Amino acid sequence: MSIIYQLYYTRLGNQGHDAGWNIAAASENTPALVKEHFSKIASDLINIGSRTNVPLLAFDLQIQDGYVFLLHINYNSRNTVGGTDERGVFFIHGFVIEITAHREFIFAPERFIGIRGDWVALNYNGEGTLPPLTTIPYKEFEPEDIMKKYFPNLYWFRNMMKGVYWALEIPGRSLVIKANTIQKEELNTVFQEITCLIMKNMPYHFRTRVNASSGVRQKAILLFSYNEPEDGAWYDLSTGTLNNCPLKQQYEFILFFSSFNLENGCQKACFDWLDEFLTITYGRNRQSLKPEHVELAYHAMIFEQSSLGKTENMPVEKLNEYIEEAVSVPVNSYAKLDEYYAHLIGKYCQNGWFFFSSAVFSQLQKRYINTQCQQLKNIFLSYYVLYANYVRWEYPAGASPLYKMLYDLETTSPEIFQEFLQHIENDCQEFLMDYRINYQLERQITDYEKLYNLWKQKQNTLTSFEVEKLLGIAVNLFEQEISTSKNSLQRYQICKKYMDLCYDFPLSQDNKLWLFNEEFQNKYWNYFEETEFSYKNIGEYYEMGAGKEADPMVPETVNQLLNVRKALFAGQNISDFQNIFFTNAVIDDENLRTRLVKELHEEACNYRDLSLDACLLLNFPLGQSFDLKHLVQDLENNSWLFSKENEVSELYQAIECSQILVKNSEIEECFKRSLKAAAKKKSNSILEQLYQYYFPKLSGKELDMYLVDIVRKCQLFFAIALTDLVWVKYIMGENPVWGKAAAVIGFSAAVVGFVVSMIFGATNSFKLIKEKSLKAVLWGIRFLILLSAALSAVMIISEISEIWMIVVIGISVIMLLVGRLCYES
Repeated sequence: MSIIYQLYYTRLGNQGHDAGWNIAAASENTPALVKEHFSKIASDLINIGSRTNVPLLAFDLQIQDGYVFLLHINYNSRNTVGGTDERGVFFIHGFVIEITAHREFIFAPERFIGIRGDWVALNYNGEGTLPPLTTIPYKEFEPEDIMKKYFPNLYWFRNMMKGVYWALEIPGRSLVIKANTIQKEELNTVFQEITCLIMKNMPYHFRTRVNASSGVRQKAILLFSYNEPEDGAWYDLSTGTLNNCPLKQQYEFILFFSSFNLENGCQKACFDWLDEFLTITYGRNRQSLKPEHVELAYHAMIFEQSSLGKTENMPVEKLNEYIEEAVSVPVNSYAKLDEYYAHLIGKYCQNGWFFFSSAVFSQLQKRYINTQCQQLKNIFLSYYVLYANYVRWEYPAGASPLYKMLYDLETTSPEIFQEFLQHIENDCQEFLMDYRINYQLERQITDYEKLYNLWKQKQNTLTSFEVEKLLGIAVNLFEQEISTSKNSLQRYQICKKYMDLCYDFPLSQDNKLWLFNEEFQNKYWNYFEETEFSYKNIGEYYEMGAGKEADPMVPETVNQLLNVRKALFAGQNISDFQNIFFTNAVIDDENLRTRLVKELHEEACNYRDLSLDACLLLNFPLGQSFDLKHLVQDLENNSWLFSKENEVSELYQAIECSQILVKNSEIEECFKRSLKAAAKKKSNSILEQLYQYYFPKLSGKELDMYLVDIVRKCQLFFAIALTDLVWVKYIMGENPVWGKAAAVIGFSAAVVGFVVSMIFGATNSFKLIKEKSLKAVLWGIRFLILLSAALSAVMIISEISEIWMIVVIGISVIMLLVGRLCYES
């Protein structure tokens, strides 16, 4: 027998003499936890009554820690016994039952909620101990009578039930049932009757969660009030309208259970079926269940008991909703749900419909693998065969989920796969062949090594379809690898190995080898970057199709760089070299241009017949200045110009024919400047020959012209020096100081004039000296001797007679000037 504990709560003691609110009486052996919760609940209700406008009498129903509390509150109590004040106090009479025992009452909620008024104490009577109860005398409620009393039609009742389930969806919501047209003293009766009616039309799982009050209390799912709430949802008993509580969805079970009780007497059987389904599927934690869980159970019930719902003409849209709902909610056990899955899949098969989502198929596939329900296994196999044959002919792109299931079974559950295969291979032979070729191979072969190994193992047994598929896989794997490659070398190696592999494939007429090679080559160039180019890799460039005419995939820069190399070593088109490596017209990166010329220079060391222009270009970095040191080395080691058989004249002839050292060009001037700079340092024979070409030594008539010019300059200087001597001698006689000054100035000016005339005369006479001309040296010695002799003679004569000195000087000057004139003529 279930025990129902009774408790009283009120204020004891006279005012000012240890007065206080407390439990005034309780049943024997009432658990301490019950007293603790009852005291807290009662205290809260008392506080509410002292702060707000509440009805004089109110019921409150709630669950705390496994106990159900039904409390009756009298907000106008007059306790006259037990030492309490005579003035009004609040009084609460509570009934408490364990929730496990309460489940006995949910089949007839009135047995607990519908307690008769004569069994409820309204004032404290001085008792300290109350008897525990096994039953509560209650009012007999007839649902039909309550419906007629409060709800003129089903629409009103359904509106209220929607509000109740809205409150149950999310914890913390409340639905206020407004009863302003009912007498205040009848509010408790409204609470009891409507709460019982609501619970009798609810699945059992929700009945244990009803939390109601005919007062004003937070966290109550149902509140009964005379007034409209300031905010939140409410239902008006006088109009049947529901306000401010939109349900997440329109649940079908609400409509069903709000009318079923009036149509037949099978409601309890349906609730029992739902209770079993929900308990097995979701476990016994009823507090976590929501309306969508009950909706799923209801749909399973109408398929199980087809007489309850019309499923024969169900549209595919509704069936899609049901199956998506069925696979989307996490469950504890699939024992009942698998049967529901079988009914749904059977409906698809019956109508020739197919799942709208691969996620649905994937979930049902898992159930096929793990279920113990043979009905589900059989119907799923039927669906698979039906769908496999459909997608085979009508919709090949939709076969992916079916392929995936086969592959998952084969790789993770071989035994189940063999069992599955035995059931479908007779009806799906062509589909299975497609699976082997179009899906399985791609999943098995995930890299080059697996592709190569499979080909080597089965190359003699593969069908033509499998060969075609392997070629497609090879292309896909190649694209994956090439897209993750880091540099040109890696791309070349990837292309090379796939090209080599394809050589072994017996290609059909539609798949010529050159088509695949072209595919590989194109991808190689798609990822190629200009900065990666290197003359050290020209072999791979040519193998990837570079150098061919009109190949749009090869970057133009690559072709230009290859062509300029070819032209360089052939001694042709040197203007292209200049355009590429001496300007940024083709390559912006100066460092790249320098590196490529260096690579060409290194390669040139292996040649023995480089032209002069090739040597010049390779030693003219960025077109700025010539590197004569390396130029000489190249001419000595790699050019035919300095072979033993060739003469210097052939070098000069090469210079004459050079496209680089064009006469009077800027490059030729740059080369001359480099030669002049090199001539100041220790030179070698090649530099001397080049220097001699541009700066040859004087000889023949040209040398005679230089000698004649230097003689004339010496004659002039001799005449000036003798004349200056007469002038100085004259001034010395007048004033020795001024004479000395005149001597210094005169002879200094004569020397400066002589040096200037040597440089800026008809010829630059120092060129003879620089070339160490013997004739120029001899002429210089003669004039020095002559000048010394003449000056000595003049000095001797001047001691004897100044007149004779002037005569001798005058005769000498005349002779020199006459000789110069005669020489010029």
